[in-house]
Amino acid sequence: MAGLYNARRKGEENGIGIKKIIAYAICFSILITLSALLQTTCLLFFGAVPMLTFAVSCAIGFLCGDKAGAVAGLFAGVITDALGGAGISFSPLLYMLCGYLCGALVGWLLSENLPSFLIYAAVAGLMREVYTVILYGLYSEDFHLWKIITQLLLPEFLAYFICVIPAYGAVLGIRSIVMKREKGKKRKL
Repeated sequence: MAGLYNARRKGEENGIGIKKIIAYAICFSILITLSALLQTTCLLFFGAVPMLTFAVSCAIGFLCGDKAGAVAGLFAGVITDALGGAGISFSPLLYMLCGYLCGALVGWLLSENLPSFLIYAAVAGLMREVYTVILYGLYSEDFHLWKIITQLLLPEFLAYFICVIPAYGAVLGIRSIVMKREKGKKRKL
């Protein structure tokens, strides 16, 4: 998103203005907040709470660029920690890293399409699960890796992966609405 904004400042036609950046920020902030509320109140798949805000931040990074993904990931991590009651943790930094990487690697490794996003989201989810194992190992007195994998990590990953496609669709819908609105304004001029 910032790359498009810089292109506009240089006078290129495909750039994005500050009004559109503000529109994206407002829409994505609302989407992340709603996902965090859903995640902490009523969603439960396979006996685990899905990481819906994590999926949304990865989708924003993938569809809108690395800087937008980093900012969205940081915001999603802070909101998730605040609503989850976990206190301050490294989750915002992990969310920010995964949002950034989902945006930074588009076009370098895989193109911008749904199957590519599913691969990036799976890798980001695995990074999140490794983070969970590290935290569980540091703070748990009873650490049994096989028990953690079967009772915690697999249900949590499956619950997360169910939310990946709806998160992608929501971000793609917001992006297309904001882009369509801008095209409509250019035609009127």
